[in-house]
Amino acid sequence: MEHNYDTIDLYDLVRKIFQFLLRTWKAALPVLLLTACGTAAFIRLSYTPLYESRATFAVTKEMNGEENYLYNKDAADELSVSFESILYSDVMQDAMKADLGTETLPASIVASRVGTTNLFTVAAQSEDPEAAEKVVQVFLDNYARVFRAALMEISLEMIESPEAASVCNTPDYLRAETWACGGVLMAYAVLAGAYAFFRRTITEEEEIREFLRTGCLGTLPYVKAAERKKGTAVPLITRDSSRNFEMKEAVAAVRRRLEKEKERSGTCTYLLAGASEGEGVSTAAANLALSLAYRGWKTALIDLNLRKPAQLKRIPIKKDTELQKVMQVEGTAFLAERTALSGRLTVYGIQEPADRAAKILGSPMIRRFLEGMKERYDFLVIDSPPLLSYADGQTLAKLADTAVFVLREDHLSVGKLVDAMEMLNESAPAVLGGVMNGSKIHVSRYGYGYGYGYSYGYKYRYGYGYRKRYGYGSRGEKSKDRDSDKVKKRKGEKSDETEKNL
Repeated sequence: MEHNYDTIDLYDLVRKIFQFLLRTWKAALPVLLLTACGTAAFIRLSYTPLYESRATFAVTKEMNGEENYLYNKDAADELSVSFESILYSDVMQDAMKADLGTETLPASIVASRVGTTNLFTVAAQSEDPEAAEKVVQVFLDNYARVFRAALMEISLEMIESPEAASVCNTPDYLRAETWACGGVLMAYAVLAGAYAFFRRTITEEEEIREFLRTGCLGTLPYVKAAERKKGTAVPLITRDSSRNFEMKEAVAAVRRRLEKEKERSGTCTYLLAGASEGEGVSTAAANLALSLAYRGWKTALIDLNLRKPAQLKRIPIKKDTELQKVMQVEGTAFLAERTALSGRLTVYGIQEPADRAAKILGSPMIRRFLEGMKERYDFLVIDSPPLLSYADGQTLAKLADTAVFVLREDHLSVGKLVDAMEMLNESAPAVLGGVMNGSKIHVSRYGYGYGYGYSYGYKYRYGYGYRKRYGYGSRGEKSKDRDSDKVKKRKGEKSDETEKNL
């Protein structure tokens, strides 16, 4: 049955949003900082001080020669109804412009009542402080004169004379920065949701089984930039147990799967393949070969990624050792490099990219070369080019006993990975499982508990049926390893957990 990987699970969507936020929050911090600084700089550059002059007057009313609070309140109520229309009327505006000698008022003017009292305030705002003061004074001079008929017995009593203009629009940097950063965070959340919704990738070991129809052999950790060695994409494991411990244990988990498969079926040739560049196939192959060699297996690391060879430069060589030419195919010389692990690890490959890679890999000499290697080594680890980029990977898959699919966490879309896996299933005699590379979340400190083993798997061809493929493993593998370690201890041998060379 073909799996529809375009369906959306709400829980899965929310989980991937949080994973996206967890992986990218450090990158979001500089964006927020730049937003805050940019907002402050913009406000500072665009800021223009605004000056305000203010005056306060009281409305009074006499009845029969007497003045009291109720009379004044009644007068204020009457005035508040018509105050705004009087202020902005053509008569008042023309009178004020005439006194100022201008065609337009050089300041905006606002008048308002103070609560329910009989007090009114008049404020004029302008970029010119003198203009603000003049407009207030002109208003007070013309109000009673122009509208004496409307005021009747109401009079205006000055409480506070027009004050010197002062700045009234101090910029609120904190509030502006808060709004700007809040907008960025909202956009960031929307981006996370869109990313999780539209970009379907593999981030969980269960998804390898669900989408690619194969088990997860192990999960290799992401290595921070500060821990990277010069000249390599990811540090290679070493004998020293204090260095790259997490990577070493993760690779050892994959290595034990290969050892069990060899014990079960006698398989010794393993092709490591990925869908595209950046999956980490070459580094995974190098680390796996090193782990096998440290364990004591006679191992050959064969670099058949002829379009981008790297293994001869990747692994430390034995001092005073020259490269040995082993064969020449279509004018390209294949070399052998004896590493510092003398007698246990040999690297085969070419030094420069080959122009006729496809023809070389299809040559009978390559097939005979690999067949001869099986008699000399316990394990052959083959580094191959991307499946989706070249047909070389499918050609090599036919020459190997078993293939291992390497994918980087949250790197390629599910659709592309499915296409690459289908190509590998069609070419390789068997696919042992997948290895998730560059994981930032799911690797435990000690490297154990990787994968989801099961007794049988299926070589799945989407939409065209399937062919049976035998796998191995179960959730009880760890206990079986411990039992075998106990037997080794009784015999005086080193166990897996005490082996210092892992």
